[in-house]
Amino acid sequence: GFVNVMSSGTKRVSIKEQAKIYRPAGNKYANYFNIEPDDLIFCVRHQITLDSEPLAIEDIYVPKDVLPKLEVVNSSVFTIKDIAFYGIEISSMQQTMEIIDGTSKIKKLLDIPNGVALIMLSCDYWDNNGRAIAYSRSFIRSDRTSFTIQLHE
Repeated sequence: GFVNVMSSGTKRVSIKEQAKIYRPAGNKYANYFNIEPDDLIFCVRHQITLDSEPLAIEDIYVPKDVLPKLEVVNSSVFTIKDIAFYGIEISSMQQTMEIIDGTSKIKKLLDIPNGVALIMLSCDYWDNNGRAIAYSRSFIRSDRTSFTIQLHE
């Protein structure tokens, strides 16, 4: 959703795939997805730019058994909402926003000046059976971003 809103403005947003791999889930993601630590998960990292300047890094994690052919998908145009194309329906999601200092690696990738905080958006996705099917985390420059939340009754 963050990228879609940015794209609707007058500035040019682009997404570049930085990495796309399968790896063992390990204990952390095995517990999260309720799978075995040796089961494979798909990991993708995108760099999002706004008018050719670094704006955000997005990491997406999906179990291989959820999207077994994801390695052939162009992840620069893939959004987690497109998962319905594979017959999987997202029934609920939860997003959390935190202000963090960030790691030196993320700060370097985003060319962040000293004293600028990061906005970290974490998003959990579940299917109709209550199974966790994806997790994403975005690190966004706070000096180039603002958020508006609008609720309707």
